[in-house]
Amino acid sequence: MSSRAVVVISPGRSGSSLVAGLLAGHGVWVGETRPPDQWNPRGYFENTELKRALVKRFGRDWLGAFPQPDDQCPSGAWQVEVARILKAQGYETGPWAFKGGAFYWKVWQPFEPVFIKVWREPGAILRSYRRCRFLNKYTESQAARIVARQHEAMAQIAGPDIMADQVAAGRGHAFRPALEPLGIAFDREIFEALINPDLWTP
Repeated sequence: MSSRAVVVISPGRSGSSLVAGLLAGHGVWVGETRPPDQWNPRGYFENTELKRALVKRFGRDWLGAFPQPDDQCPSGAWQVEVARILKAQGYETGPWAFKGGAFYWKVWQPFEPVFIKVWREPGAILRSYRRCRFLNKYTESQAARIVARQHEAMAQIAGPDIMADQVAAGRGHAFRPALEPLGIAFDREIFEALINPDLWTP
């Protein structure tokens, strides 16, 4: 397997944890991740220290401008910080993944990653926002705009498009494109062991 960065991007509540978990099951390194809770019973597969560093350096204004890699990281400071965190968590070689909002996609460009774009119907995302009180400080129209502008960005980014509803329904062909750029073979047993349609709420 090649050693390269993989960035799973989407608006929140889109199924990116499902996709990142399947990548981890197929051997992609994800580091120290946020544990399961009532909203994601199988876990988030989101590197908590990398996320804290990302938000600290670039902020989090979902309706503001997308952060640029040179804004707060002159001379490659962001790449150095990421490398330090990965090493401290035990990363050695092979593909490693970070899962997060498409809002931050530009700051990952210097890593020349494989961007894996996870798609879900906007109405389903907004319903999930309401259930888990995600972005509850925003109005419905603002939340819809946050989703729309991330989808607009994703449509212009090169990389596999993964339809979360199809993956959650157990359709392996919908997940395979996430593995192809990494040279990883799809494993049906791993895929089926990690899929539970009962945990997916339309």
